[in-house]
Parts: sequence; C-alpha cells; structure tokens
Amino acid sequence: MTTEGWLEIAIPDGWETSGTAADGTWSVEGWSSAWMADLEDEEAGLLLLNGEYGTDGAAMAASRIVSDTYFGAFPGFATDGASWIEPEKDGDPRIRRVNFVYDSEATGTGTGVIWALEDSQREKTAIAVIKGADLSESIISGIENSLDLNTD
Repeated sequence: MTTEGWLEIAIPDGWETSGTAADGTWSVEGWSSAWMADLEDEEAGLLLLNGEYGTDGAAMAASRIVSDTYFGAFPGFATDGASWIEPEKDGDPRIRRVNFVYDSEATGTGTGVIWALEDSQREKTAIAVIKGADLSESIISGIENSLDLNTD
C-alpha cells in the first residue's frame, strides 16, 4: 500500500512513479503524484493522485475533475455516469466513481475511472484517476478495492 496524504492505495505491480506525467494533464487538480505502467508511454496506463484534495466532499471533487476534462484535458472525453460506492463498515470512506472514455492515439478509444473519496464527516477528500488505452478490469478493480482514507 502507498500513502499519499489521506489516501491509501495499492499501486499496480510494475508501475513506476513519474515526476512529469501529470504536467498539463489537468489544470486545477494539483496532482501530488503520478504513476505509469510504462514511463515512455502514458497510454499504457497513467494513475494520478491527490491525497489531500480538500474538504468539499467527493461529489464536488469528482464534478471539478469532470468539468476540467470537458475543457481539453482529454480530447473526446465522455462519461457514462457516476455512482456511489457506499462504505461497507463504519469508518470506511464513501467513494464517488465516474467511468469515462476519451480519444486515444494508441487505440482510438481509451478508458478511465475517477474515484473521489470522502470520510464520514466530509472533512477529508482525496482523488485517484486512472486512464489508459487498454486497461484491464483487474487493474481497475485492484485499485478500487484498495482505496481507503487515513482519518487519524
């Protein structure tokens, strides 16, 4: 597990941290770290994290990211809706999940997921976003199942 601010997340095996992958991807999110499946090919898989997004809650955080993507972060960006992942037990975060597609130079259409997490008091919000030309469901579910907030 990797801790990024309040966010706890399992980075996929073999992915490497990149200091430059998040440059210019989104304008307002202030990504604290970026991880890539292949440092030479962003379309192989890019994971962006902001472990201390703020205190506005998951719905607002996800909405800001969706809004920013419509204004050029990912050409051809479109969502197929958003859903809530409710906590399984007390203390678990509530997660807003947004699935999306975008125009990928590698395969024509890329896919991705935005996860915005909030604690039960909506005092801590964190964000993780993954995108890639050919992401496997096992990568996406592995990340999703690992998501947690450190509320200490």
